[in-house]
Amino acid sequence: MKDWLVETIRFLLEKSDHLIVVRAHPGEGLHWAGKEPVHEFLAAQGIHPSDRLIIIPGPSRVNTYRLMERCLFGVVFSSSTGLEMAVMGKHVVTASNVIYAKRGFTHDANEREGYLRQLGA
Repeated sequence: MKDWLVETIRFLLEKSDHLIVVRAHPGEGLHWAGKEPVHEFLAAQGIHPSDRLIIIPGPSRVNTYRLMERCLFGVVFSSSTGLEMAVMGKHVVTASNVIYAKRGFTHDANEREGYLRQLGA
């Protein structure tokens, strides 16, 4: 999942002019969620917040549903967020075989090239 996140962010920064918002899972930092916060992992990969990239840490008090309402589309790996965005009428690109993928309301791919094509390359 980490490789996917890095590649997705770099791809969108290079191939689009979108404002990219990475919202870490609200449970980030809890005992079951791992010990490496997303913003620290991304910084170690040379990816830092900028005028086109906003990284919201898990414990942030941002209302994720309000954030989703403002998004043009969502990109998810393994999250119910994609389902929630689809219910809101947003386009959702899935990068894994989440339970709601391939049901006709998300953009899905079976391989890397198809995934990148779905992102708009």
